[in-house]
Amino acid sequence: MLTFAYDTIDFSDDRRRARALPNGRMPPGRFGAGWLLRLCLLQPERLSFERTETVLQSGRPFVYPLELTRASLAGFLTGPLTLASDVPPAVLEAARRGRAVILVWLGDTVAPLDLDAAGTIWLFDYVRHFMVEHELPGRAVWLVTGTVTAFEAFDDWLKGRWLFVPEAPQLHAMTVFPTFAQATYHANRRGWDVSVAHDPVYGVMTLATVPVAADTPRAHLVDDADRAAEQAGAALRRWRFSCLNDGTEPHRQIVISYLQASGYLDDCLARFGAAPIDLNDGCGFAVPGAEPLQETLRRGWLALHPKLPLELAGDAPHRDSYVAIASADSFDGLPCVDDRLLSPILDRQPFLWVGPPDSLRYLRSLGFKTFGRVIDERYDANDRFGARMMRVLGQIEGLARRPKAALRDLYFECLPEIEHNHAHLVEGRHQLDVMLRTLEIRLGTS
Repeated sequence: MLTFAYDTIDFSDDRRRARALPNGRMPPGRFGAGWLLRLCLLQPERLSFERTETVLQSGRPFVYPLELTRASLAGFLTGPLTLASDVPPAVLEAARRGRAVILVWLGDTVAPLDLDAAGTIWLFDYVRHFMVEHELPGRAVWLVTGTVTAFEAFDDWLKGRWLFVPEAPQLHAMTVFPTFAQATYHANRRGWDVSVAHDPVYGVMTLATVPVAADTPRAHLVDDADRAAEQAGAALRRWRFSCLNDGTEPHRQIVISYLQASGYLDDCLARFGAAPIDLNDGCGFAVPGAEPLQETLRRGWLALHPKLPLELAGDAPHRDSYVAIASADSFDGLPCVDDRLLSPILDRQPFLWVGPPDSLRYLRSLGFKTFGRVIDERYDANDRFGARMMRVLGQIEGLARRPKAALRDLYFECLPEIEHNHAHLVEGRHQLDVMLRTLEIRLGTS
């Protein structure tokens, strides 16, 4: 069993509740504490947490997490060169002796690892300086990033700094979200979840296992009995689409405005927050040759705006729609496989992904399947914003024009992919699982 050590942590005797400050309090605001501690509470049979002082006294091997936040990346260039200035000397000594691994975590974040506009200063530089400063071997410091393309950047950095691999931190680039989704799914099935509360003033994270109603997972997710009953009957689902946005970025505004303008929003389980009328230039879409579409989008936005915010009616289950229109925070940038893309997989739905290019290709590389048999997924190819967005809207239009009975048929046609994806997500072995297993072997705790 892996043990994660925290310098300042209080917890209940049954370890179902914990309050912790981040490791690495200096520089202020650089680190958080929540992701790994949450996973410990979700998987108590596999992971544990303890006070740093206690594990040092016991001599047990441990992992010492330094959890960076996305917001902290911008502050590196104006702060000290050191990564963390207050790691206990005994932790550093344990890492030198191979009894601890210092885990620099950015696993929940997809972001470029070059920190300046010129691309000459990297997060790797700060981690490497930390290693040299404290005479730590590369095997003692692991860097986990959600930027799945980081290996190419890492190779360029090694060549630019004239370093050998053993002189650098061990890099692990992956999506961590399948492991968290799987752990949460099984916890929910057993009747509990983990709540997380953050005190922004003092930086304290409070996590606790909390009960969920026994019928909550079943109310939201399609199980085998639901599917068999639906396939045997003739009833149609209430909505064609679900389009649940947790932001008001341009690509999300374009999709929801298109649904409104085309008359499809009333047949969609939708969420979109309150926003000013001039948001993103009133739903601007300045693509040469697409002037008619621009007018359609502006008309849709003007008609939609008085209805905002769009909220779910009651506890509407996602499974009452046929196709999910899922979206990331960005439509450009690096491939992203996060909880929003995994949600329709858990819900047993086919999906369109309004997110960065090559995300579906990366999803397939992880052992999942997408729906290229029935949906033109060329929108996933790397191209200009406007060209990709028009392909997305074209697929929405094509699906929306089908009679609802035809969408029902499409859903059942997609069952091989749907069932494969669900089983792989909730029972498969994912990248973070492999990394944690490697950590166990490295520390001799397996």
